[in-house]
Amino acid sequence: MSIQSVEDKGLIAEARTLFEKNGKGAKRIYIRDNFEITWDKAVIFENSKGRKSMGVPILRKLPRNVNPELLLDEYLLVTYDREDKVSEAIILQVINEKNNGVDNKYVVKNYDRANIKGFTGRLMAKPLDSEISEGRFFVDGKVSGKVFGNKKPNSLKNGRMENEQCWRIYLITYYDDGTVTEHTLYYICVDEEDAASGDENGNGGSSSGEPNSQPECTLDISDATASSESLSESFGGVGTLERTKLYSWKAVKGPTYSIVSNEVGVHKRISSNDPWKWYSLTHSSVTMDGFVPGISISPSTIYSNATLGEYYANMSLTVYVTYSVICAGSPISAYRTFPTNMNFYVN
Repeated sequence: MSIQSVEDKGLIAEARTLFEKNGKGAKRIYIRDNFEITWDKAVIFENSKGRKSMGVPILRKLPRNVNPELLLDEYLLVTYDREDKVSEAIILQVINEKNNGVDNKYVVKNYDRANIKGFTGRLMAKPLDSEISEGRFFVDGKVSGKVFGNKKPNSLKNGRMENEQCWRIYLITYYDDGTVTEHTLYYICVDEEDAASGDENGNGGSSSGEPNSQPECTLDISDATASSESLSESFGGVGTLERTKLYSWKAVKGPTYSIVSNEVGVHKRISSNDPWKWYSLTHSSVTMDGFVPGISISPSTIYSNATLGEYYANMSLTVYVTYSVICAGSPISAYRTFPTNMNFYVN
C-alpha cells in the first residue's frame, strides 16, 4: 500500500465522492455497479504539464471469459483540472500477450504518451458507459499501430447456456506496416433477467421487466463505399524550382455524404527548362462533406502510404469511420474501415 500525502488523499476523496454519488456529481462522472474499485490502491501522479491524474485498479463483477492468450488489466483513470476537481474519467485497458507477462508500472502513468518505457502490448481508452475502445499498439515502448475494440453483434459464444445473451468483445489492430490482425478479447454474457434490468453499458430493458420490450436498435452502415474520385487541385506555393500543390479527393462515398482526403504534394525540377517531377506526397487530413440526419459521422486515418514515381504518385489510405446515433435514449455506435488509393500526376 503506497503512502499518500494529505493533498493526494484529498484528490482521491474528491473522485470517490463523485463516483459513490452514482452520477449526481457536478460532472456526472459515474461508474456502474458492474465494477469494484480498489480505492486503497489508488495512486496520484503528475504529467509534464503539471496536471494531476489518479489511477486505480478496477475489477468487473460481471462474469466473462478472457482470451487465454491475453492478459487484461483495467484501471479507472481520473484527470483533475487546475482547481483539483475531477474533469474526466475513463477505463484504461492494458493488454499484453500471455507469454509476455510484463508488469510495467509506467503504463498507467504514461498512457497518453507515444513512448512507454519497455512496454509491449495494447493500451486502450474506453468510456465508462461503452464497450467501444481505441488506443495504440506498442513494441518495446514505441508506437507501432492503432487498436480499436468493439462489441461484435450477433457473435454469440458457442455452447452458451439457455436464457443467456452473449457478445464477443474483439480487438482489431492496424500496424504501421499496413497489416491488420483481429483478436477476441473476451466474451460477455448476461442472463435475460439481468439484461432486462440493465446490461453492462447500462442500456437495459424496460421498467416492466420484460427483456425484449425495448425497441431494437440497429445502425445500417452498408450503403457507403470506398471511392477514388478527384475533387480539386490548387497551388499552395510556386517557385522557380519548387512548388507545392494541394489535392482533395473523395475517399469514401455515402448516399448523402462523402469523406474527403486532403494531400500535400511537392514538385521539384533542376532548372526552369526541365519538367516538374515528384519530390514528396504527404497525407494531411480527412474531412466530412454532407450529412446524414440523426447520425454523427466521425472519420479518421489509420494508415497512409505514398508511392512516388517521376511523374505520378499514389496515396494509399485506410479510413476509419465511426457512426453514432441515439436510439431509445441511449447511444449506439458502429464503425467501418475503407481501404482506398488515388493517383496524382504532375501537370
